[in-house]
Amino acid sequence: MATVAVLGEKEEARRDLVLAIAELGHRVEAAGAVRETVDLLGRLRPQLLIVACDPGSRIAEHVLGEVDRVQPLLPVVVALERRSASRAVDLMRAGAYEVVAPPWTADNLSACLSKALRFKGTLFEAAPPPEQKKAANLYGFVVLAFLLAAGAWTALKPKPQAVVPPPPATKVWELPFSHPSGLAFHDGELWVSDWFAQTVYRLDPKNAATRRAVHYPKEAPAALALTQDQLWVVASQNQLVRHMLDDRLTALEKVADRAGPTVGLAYDGLYLWTVDGKDKRIHKRLMDDHLTVLDSYDYPGSEPAALAFDGKDLWSLDAGHHELLRHSLEHPGRVTLRATIPEYADGAFRPVGLAWDGERFWSVAENRRESNRPGRVFRHVLVGEAP
Repeated sequence: MATVAVLGEKEEARRDLVLAIAELGHRVEAAGAVRETVDLLGRLRPQLLIVACDPGSRIAEHVLGEVDRVQPLLPVVVALERRSASRAVDLMRAGAYEVVAPPWTADNLSACLSKALRFKGTLFEAAPPPEQKKAANLYGFVVLAFLLAAGAWTALKPKPQAVVPPPPATKVWELPFSHPSGLAFHDGELWVSDWFAQTVYRLDPKNAATRRAVHYPKEAPAALALTQDQLWVVASQNQLVRHMLDDRLTALEKVADRAGPTVGLAYDGLYLWTVDGKDKRIHKRLMDDHLTVLDSYDYPGSEPAALAFDGKDLWSLDAGHHELLRHSLEHPGRVTLRATIPEYADGAFRPVGLAWDGERFWSVAENRRESNRPGRVFRHVLVGEAP
């Protein structure tokens, strides 16, 4: 008998799953919300978690993120309330162990549960049996002797003079517009917004040449964040606007920003992170219809200007101290690294956007002293030290 946890927002779905799993002889505990489920995982340490949800819900991705933090090797099975092959593929890519469709009967769930409960996480190679130890020790001695001989020969061999390449340097380009307000990197292009021109530009990162521009006559686009299939824009009147990634970047919906004014956005693959320039708070938001704030933290710098995610950590650009801050995802109020940005030390340009291209950080800035002068985009080489 195993302990199985069930999460379902709908009571009927929870009841059906609990009855079917109990019929198979397992102990079942059910929860109706993510926070209850996290508490249940810490208390019971179940061998399996089943999440019942509608194909249009994002609760499964939210739960997968929490499970990875609380109980990383726990298999998660998603029970969709309606059949959807494309949604099932997305969930498997997000980390679900298996996706099952109704009807949720004991017969239909038996094979899936048996396989999931046999899942043990990472496999480790067993130690050799006693009769093989002597041979293994002899083999190790021979290999060690060979490596020592090779190392001695390498040390005595004359070494050619290595040509040391020059260190990389920060590059800068002038933009063909004057009022940049946000920056993101997507699919090999830099995306830069200009609030005055009410336009989002897509630039070639090799030379900052404009590849495409989309004008928004009803928006003044500021900070940007790109997901796999959507563009989020901070617009005027404290609104966050979601756009399709089509040729016209068609607006899909507007969400009132009740935790603004937002000056920076970043997407980590599960949550949307925003930073409030007035109250200086970092907000962790669920990607639902209201961008619900799950947690909020004091900003640990001076003047937040932008956010970016490098695939592992959350970063912010602090315009007040001219530096990049790396934040702990567990508690973004803690700084784990500070990196100086000397390009902003003279105060001539005000940074307004930050992006990560997979290898380097980029920033975009407007001229503080002459507002009609072109803005600039920088590809940075940084020097950092732990605080």
